[in-house]
This record gives sequence, structure tokens and C-alpha cells, in this order.
Amino acid sequence: MTYSLTDSLAFLLNRAGTRTGDLFARRLAPFGITVPMHRVLAILLERGDQRLSDLGALSSIEISTLSRLVGAMTLRGLISRERMAGDGRTVTISLTRAGRGLARTLIPIAIHHERVSLRDLSPEVVAQLKRNLIAIHDSLDVLEDELPATSAAARPRAAGPGPDRTLELTGLPDTR
Repeated sequence: MTYSLTDSLAFLLNRAGTRTGDLFARRLAPFGITVPMHRVLAILLERGDQRLSDLGALSSIEISTLSRLVGAMTLRGLISRERMAGDGRTVTISLTRAGRGLARTLIPIAIHHERVSLRDLSPEVVAQLKRNLIAIHDSLDVLEDELPATSAAARPRAAGPGPDRTLELTGLPDTR
């Protein structure tokens, strides 16, 4: 098997992801919001209040980075932090009215970016692509387990959409 960087999955994913992120960041800039801030707002709007650790897993933002981001967003009045009753160590992150309004304002922009990105693909291909990306993410657990324990412990695995999903990989070799 020969290796070509420009034909490798990691390169192609990074290339598409970087371009998507850069263009979306430019669209968010007038709102004073970064892409990670948008992720936090969107997750809280979609899923409700979250613990910091859960928000980190869902957003794929490292906890120390997320903690600083949450602090900045709290100062801007977009989210609030409260200690959970009965567990003073656990913090719950919530949208404020301003954060909820901004998240709702940004939804059509996010939808537009996704539609433009996927416009040349049929709805069936888009659905399969999303299932395949989830499967690829989950398959990386094998590589995570190959790393020293300190590395794996330092990088918690992101939570997927839920245990009820079924994945069919088409056109990909079975590596199980």
C-alpha cells in the first residue's frame, strides 16, 4: 500500500474542516463570537444546562481551554455558571437570555454554511457521510487505547449522538 498525504483521510478531513471553520469564523466575527463559542452556545441551546466536563466532551474542547472560554462568555453575559446543589465541586453551565438570543440568531447562519458545504450531495449521501464520520470518530478509540495511559486520560473521548445509532460503513474496509 502506498501513502499519499493529499489523498489521506486525515489530510482531507483537516482540509475540509479547516476551510469550513475559517469561513464560519469570518461569518461569526461581526457578532464577536469564535467557532468554539458558537459550539458552546449551540450545545446549550440544543441540550440544555451542562456540567463543564460534559460540555467539554460534547464540544470537543479541552477542559482547561473550555474553562477559560466559559469564563470569557460569562463576563460577556452569554452564559452563567452555578454550583450544583449538593455537590459544590460541580458547576452547571447555562445560557442566559442574551446567550439564547445570540444562539438562535446564529442558527440560520450555521444552517446556511452546512447547506452550501453539502449542496452537491444528495440527502442520502449526506446522511451516510455523517454516519461514517461518527464511525470514524468512534474507530479512533483503538488508536487512543494504543497510547500511554496518561495521554488517553488527558484526552477524554467526545460523546456521540447517542447509543441508539446504527452505523453502516459503505465503501470502507472492515478493520475490526
